[in-house]
Amino acid sequence: MGETAGERALSRIHSVRERIGDSLSVHTNELVAVFSRSVLDLLQARLAASL
Repeated sequence: MGETAGERALSRIHSVRERIGDSLSVHTNELVAVFSRSVLDLLQARLAASL
């Protein structure tokens, strides 16, 4: 008996979640560094605009 369309969709969603989770756990430091730089750039731009 084959999978239904809904079962295939849920299977794909689970697979995507696993891949994203794996990537996040492997590249945590890089992601934090990029996010930190982005936030700092935004704060510096706001500070410069307010002066």
